Amino acid sequence: MEECRKLNLPLMNRCISLSEMYSPAHVCVQQTCLDLLAEGKDVHIMVDGVSSQQAFDREIALQRMSQAGAYLSTAQSAAFMLMKSAEHENFKTVSKLTVEHMKLPNEFNDAMK
Repeated sequence: MEECRKLNLPLMNRCISLSEMYSPAHVCVQQTCLDLLAEGKDVHIMVDGVSSQQAFDREIALQRMSQAGAYLSTAQSAAFMLMKSAEHENFKTVSKLTVEHMKLPNEFNDAMK
């Protein structure tokens, strides 16, 4: 677990709410998530930013983190939530990037077809 958090430790000590978006879901992300929840932190997992070699491992890890109290979201949803409203100065830019990004092939977009 300490190996997973080593690079982010100074940031994690200052934060109350954290977003996680890296791989693999069933190892470092899950361990870090559960530890941070135990410390009383809010944890938001960007599900389209985590992966595992086996889809089953990813699904079980996401279920466990959610059941433990982590918030599951997508990077797109998080970006819009952070802007809070369409009045944000970068709203149009982010919207345009989102539309372009959804046109790109990737495992998450393809799974929804």
